[in-house]
Amino acid sequence: MNLNQLYYFQTIAEVRNYTRAGEMLYVTQSSLSHSMATLEEELGIPLFYKSGRNMLLTPYGTEFLEYAKRALKELENGKERIRTLLNPNKGIIRLSFVSTFSSHFISQAIQSFYQNEENREISFTFDEKPTLKIVKDFDLHMVDIGFGSYTDDKNLIFHPLMDEELVVVVPKEHPLAERDAVDLKELAKEKLIIYNQSSMTRPVILSMFEELGITPDIGFEVVTDHMIASFISNNLGVGIMPKMFGLELYNVKPLPIINKELRRALYMFRPKNTFVFPAVQKFWDFIVAEFPC
Repeated sequence: MNLNQLYYFQTIAEVRNYTRAGEMLYVTQSSLSHSMATLEEELGIPLFYKSGRNMLLTPYGTEFLEYAKRALKELENGKERIRTLLNPNKGIIRLSFVSTFSSHFISQAIQSFYQNEENREISFTFDEKPTLKIVKDFDLHMVDIGFGSYTDDKNLIFHPLMDEELVVVVPKEHPLAERDAVDLKELAKEKLIIYNQSSMTRPVILSMFEELGITPDIGFEVVTDHMIASFISNNLGVGIMPKMFGLELYNVKPLPIINKELRRALYMFRPKNTFVFPAVQKFWDFIVAEFPC
């Protein structure tokens, strides 16, 4: 059974005549007859019977027609969905990002993107996770564009967006909170709250301690910036994290690092050499224009 047979069968059932059906389908009458004979043989039932000049459905054909119509309708729905996805002014863009971007960057970018009325029928889905998990999701075709740290993956395109200063963050009741800055050596005996091993920021922080010959006492490994801030706010330790938007809402104090300025760069990225839907490309180009290198 093939798709053409279903289209032929539906058309013959509607017009009740091989000749008229052939004219509508641009197919010869003999081709239609052969196609229907093959379909009947495969199904093991007669689909039509002749009545004068007309071809009418048998009871079996009437029942099968309902299934054929549903199948063809689903295929048409699928074709329409693909046409929508190929429309640069419609479709869905799947974004995944590290927590830094969730506080204000993504919402502001979309608000600005929607200022162009042509873009307002494009919708988005969002997922927050570490950079390395975003990269894995590309392999599963679960995300279109990622926002996070740089990796050495040669299969990805990166566009730089911003960099953030990393600071020591302590509870407001901590003795170090009275200081204006802090030496990392002073954290040697502190319980450290740090990103888990799926974060690209974790090795940046640990390399800083390694340069100073310090082995930090890691108390908790968490996923997001906000989790670090929350744990510190509840006096569960100290941490090193970006001086992010919204940090002032927590019961913490950020302190610059005396030893040297520590920063992390953040990027927009996606796979190379893969098909990109027009709406996805449109949003990518918009962000590149808003944040040129």
